[in-house]
Parts: sequence; structure tokens; C-alpha cells
Amino acid sequence: MDLNASLLREKFTIKEKPSDSKEKGLDTIAPSTRFPLDITYAELPSKRYIIRTNNMHNCVRVAANLIDNYERHGPLEHRKTPINWSTLWGAAFSPYERLYSKKPWISIYHKGEQIFSHGKHHAFFDVIEKYDALNKNDNDYVNSLKLAKDAFSQAGKQVDIEYETNIALVAYLSELENRCSMILRWADKTTTFNYSMSPLTDQIELTPTHSLITAAYFLEGVQLSFFIGKNTALIERNIIEKLSEQDIQAHKARERLAELQAQIDSVERSYKIRYRPERPNFDYIINHAEKFILSSL
Repeated sequence: MDLNASLLREKFTIKEKPSDSKEKGLDTIAPSTRFPLDITYAELPSKRYIIRTNNMHNCVRVAANLIDNYERHGPLEHRKTPINWSTLWGAAFSPYERLYSKKPWISIYHKGEQIFSHGKHHAFFDVIEKYDALNKNDNDYVNSLKLAKDAFSQAGKQVDIEYETNIALVAYLSELENRCSMILRWADKTTTFNYSMSPLTDQIELTPTHSLITAAYFLEGVQLSFFIGKNTALIERNIIEKLSEQDIQAHKARERLAELQAQIDSVERSYKIRYRPERPNFDYIINHAEKFILSSL
């Protein structure tokens, strides 16, 4: 299966216009990550699924799990046993995340219809996906946002919608080589990081799942590194007490980060992987985050 896909970080600010000019309208902020996937099977036409979640690495893991499930069992509509979405979603979580993820949510769409959801997400996303599916131009997502805004007006709600977005991941995936480009956000800067994967031998299989799972390792690792660095700084300044819940979570985060580093090492032993620039150094990111937090206190 060949696949080109982009993961977006999004933030919508929905500003309600009050009917009375003396009143103040309410602003609602709706953040999300959005991963459109065009999945093919054999010679059948591709199917588009939209995955939305509250964080990047779990969004990518669900995408990888869905692709793997599709390749093993075929298109969803031709199965005797329906896909178990809850299992697919649950498999994206490590034991650490099951303990510490705050209000995780997911919503998956096909042809504008929600086919699975878990947790609480903003209803505006459902409206966007409905109109994006009706949009004949697949590359005109911004116009779909305008149509969603018009739908609010027709329902009697006058709103302004501010939209902020940036790309978090771009993936070009095939059986011969997988390439991923990521934009990683640190404490006070943003960096670009690329890697490509190819089989070491003809006996080793390479699928889109392998590269997407690896991308999720890096996305989660950078997030954890910032969290660890921040907490180390707060403990040093006695803002967080040792053996407090936050301190214990930071220790658990270090254990999870060690697991991620081991998994990335395992990938490097199984595939030829090239980094541009070098592979992200989680210890360096921790130290950088710690210094940044200390300087801002």
C-alpha cells in the first residue's frame, strides 16, 4: 500500500456574536489533531477516513493500527465481523497514558459521518467533517470551514471562526521506502526533523504501519521530554514537592521515555534508517526545557 498523508494541529476559536451590541459574546476554543487517510486495498477504490484526537502521537497510532487492520482483513464494509473500534483505540495507549492522559478523546469519520467516537469532543468538528465530505474539491478544506460557518448562521447563530493550523507530520509511505517529516515543538523553538526507512534485506517487510508507529515514538518522546524537563525545574525551585503526585508522574514519564528509546533502537536494528538532521536527543530536550523553565520563573 502506498500512502501520502499529513497530520495537522488545529485550533478553532468560535466567537459568538451577541444579538445585543451591549452584550459580550462567548469565545469557545476547540483544539484538535486531524489525520486524513486515503486507504487502498488491492485494486479497489481508496476509502478516506478522518481521524481526530486530542493529541498527536495517539492520532498517529490509531492511523497506523487502522492501516494494519485494513491490510490484514480488507475493507471495512465487506467483513463478516465488524471492526472493533474500541480495541483499535485502546491499543494506542501505553500503561503510562492510561494513568495520566487527561480526558482523551477520538472521533473517526467516513464520508462525513461519524463512525466511532470515545470521550468528549467539540460538536463543531462533526459539522466541519460533514461539509468537507460534501466539498467536491478534496484540497479545499478551508472552504469547508466557511460552509460550516454558514451552517451556524442558517441555524440562527452568528459566529466568527478563527482558524489556526500547522503541519505536524508529512508521510510518504511505500513498500520500498518510507519517508516522514516532522515539525517538533520544544520549549521555545520549533525544529524540522526527517527520516527515511527501507528494508535491510529482501526478507524484511516494510509497511506504512512501521513508519507511522516510529513517528509516534518521536512525537510522544518530545512531549514527554518537555514535561520531564519542566517538572525537574519546578522541583529544583521547590514549586513541586518531592514524592508529590507530579513528582511521581515525572518518574513514570522517565520510565516511559526509556521504553520509547528502546523501541526506536529496535527499529534501527531492523531497518535502514537515515536521519536529517540527526536523531532527536531526548536528554538534550529535557535539559533545554529545564533551563528554559528556570529562566522564566
